[in-house]
Amino acid sequence: MEDYLNDLNHQTQRHKRLGMIKRLKILEGEIEIGNNSPLIIKEIYGILYALRDFKCITPNQIKSYLADIQK
Repeated sequence: MEDYLNDLNHQTQRHKRLGMIKRLKILEGEIEIGNNSPLIIKEIYGILYALRDFKCITPNQIKSYLADIQK
């Protein structure tokens, strides 16, 4: 039973990460077409730091990513 719950938890976390990455791609598209709303930037920050908490990216990668989108 414990293995099943661990596997289910892992699948749920993976699903959340993939959803965040998809949303990040959509927000990147918004910025590319010129929509630089503060709410979009705020949502990007939230997604990046959530991905950091999941250990998908490092703080240095966050800094680099943010520098790229703010050009």
